[in-house]
Amino acid sequence: TTEVLIKDPYLKLADDIQRYSKKFIGTRYLRGGKAAKGFDCSGFVIYVFAKFGFKLGACSTELAKLGYDVPPTAALPGDLIFFKRGTSPKSGISHVGIVLESKETGLKFIHSASSKGVSISYLHENYYTTHFVGVRRVIDSLKDF
Repeated sequence: TTEVLIKDPYLKLADDIQRYSKKFIGTRYLRGGKAAKGFDCSGFVIYVFAKFGFKLGACSTELAKLGYDVPPTAALPGDLIFFKRGTSPKSGISHVGIVLESKETGLKFIHSASSKGVSISYLHENYYTTHFVGVRRVIDSLKDF
C-alpha cells in the first residue's frame, strides 16, 4: 500500500527530492548556472540534492561516477539519468536529469535543458532515446538508511 511505501525512508527522501525539483519548472537555463536564477543541467541536479544534504560532483561526467547502474524499467524517483552529446558510442556524457517516475508509459525526468530551462521530458522522446546513456541510483550509496 502507499502508506507503507511512504514510511520507507529511502522512498520518502526520493519523493521529497522529486517534489522539490518540480518547484523550479520554468527556471531559465544558464550555462554554468548553479542557483535558482538559472541552472545548467548539473547545476540543477547539484542544487536540488544539496537541499537534502548531499554533496555531489561538479559536472555531469562526475555525477555519472556516483552510485550504481539500474535499468530504466527499475528507475525510481531521485535516480539520475544521463545522456551523451552525440550518437556515437564514443560520445561523452553531457547531460543529466532527475528521474520523476518510471511507468509503462515511459520514464519521466526533470532537467535543465538549454532550449527550455527546467522542464519535464520523457525518455521515449526521439532526442533522448538516441542520446540515452543510463540511469544511476545515487541516494542509497551516499546516505545510510
